[in-house]
Amino acid sequence: MSSKKQISVSVSNISGRSAPLSEFKWGKLTSALKINRVEEEISKRLFSDGRVVAILKRAFEQGLSRNLTWNISEVDLDATSAFRIAASVFQRGVSVTDSRCQVKPESKATISYDVEIVTRRSDCFISAGDRDMIIVDQNVANSWERQLPKGFVAFTFAEANKNTTTAAEITDLIRGRRSPDSRVFVVGGGVAGDVVGFATGILGVKCHYVPTTLLSMADSSIGGKVAVNFEPWGKNQIGLFHHPQAVYIWPGWLETLGEKELKSGLVECLKHALISGDETLWTALSKPKKTFNINSDFLETVIQVKRGIVEIDPYETGERAVLNFGHTLGHALETAASSRGIAVTHGECVAIGMIHALRLSSKYRGMAAGSYVDDLLRSGVVMPKAVLKELNDGDHKGSVLSKQLIELMSRDKKASINDSISFVLMDSPGQIARAEGNSWVIQFPRQGALADLEETLSFLLTLSY
Repeated sequence: MSSKKQISVSVSNISGRSAPLSEFKWGKLTSALKINRVEEEISKRLFSDGRVVAILKRAFEQGLSRNLTWNISEVDLDATSAFRIAASVFQRGVSVTDSRCQVKPESKATISYDVEIVTRRSDCFISAGDRDMIIVDQNVANSWERQLPKGFVAFTFAEANKNTTTAAEITDLIRGRRSPDSRVFVVGGGVAGDVVGFATGILGVKCHYVPTTLLSMADSSIGGKVAVNFEPWGKNQIGLFHHPQAVYIWPGWLETLGEKELKSGLVECLKHALISGDETLWTALSKPKKTFNINSDFLETVIQVKRGIVEIDPYETGERAVLNFGHTLGHALETAASSRGIAVTHGECVAIGMIHALRLSSKYRGMAAGSYVDDLLRSGVVMPKAVLKELNDGDHKGSVLSKQLIELMSRDKKASINDSISFVLMDSPGQIARAEGNSWVIQFPRQGALADLEETLSFLLTLSY
């Protein structure tokens, strides 16, 4: 029997969000929905109702916030189920009311699962039965085919196909191959975990994660947040909370990853060090390096940061927002790069988001952030300047890019209903800034946010790093 490190995650399964600020009354919109035939087919395959994707599009077109309750009292009776399904995945769920009931009843059940850091690859599958289905990212299969369990299904996962179409293909695959009461094991990085997690959540199927990248080991495989992109509204715009039954981490998977992928995951580890105030971890991680020694002790340290926050706030109604440090701008940069056909990594974009958040923390909260910005720039994890210039068409002032980013950030799931833009800021490492009302995010008017972003882009575009 191999040794292993076991980290238990236990969360209260109380669904829904805190009391909404207001509500949006849908009215009798069923007949007015514009249903594209291709989208209708995807919607039927994914949600078992052809109207759900059209409802989601309408919600985004109207700029609805996640803080709004959906009032569907005037919706045609036969369409209420479609609206409820759409609400359950719109920016990871909104409350719904109608004249007959309050949807999203609360449950007092508790979800517990283990994150096991194992020393042998085979231990990742030790609990897999003959009837369980194993879905493997094609890149992992290319490197490890002979070492994987027999009968696995390989699938290509990438940011470019992290969408409802791919999720529908996965639901088709699961429906066609799984046996009653069997589980799904997903072997891959963050995109694989998100798409398969979303599909299994929709189907109500139990899922086990076997993360194979540093990003997914340290962050995305833990906490139950799963989502897919929804263009043109951006990254992770529709999703839900679907906690795994277990997570099995074998550091050996990282042997086949390139430096770029490892650095992308390193950014999330740096974020964990900063929000937890672990200066020793920050110093060790931010040193420029070309070789990486990722062992079980290191992984346990960064995972414990995520675990502690998830257990306090499993459904992101409060403190869990701190995990979004750097991600508001980071996700917008990923979407902007995708729209231009420019290849970037999640970590490169979040690193710039962290620099911007640190500069805002210095300007508005008095944090002594300069050394942390310098550490990030020296560490080699930030998007290369040449790529940032290409992304911005060479404009040193950043005006072209910044306007698009502001628009994308205003649609972010963390945005408030008054069209402001939300950022997680710090007073000091380990001390998250709190806004009026004790909120974990700070709201900025669009115009002020644009000026601040121009300053950060100009700062980065004129630096040599």
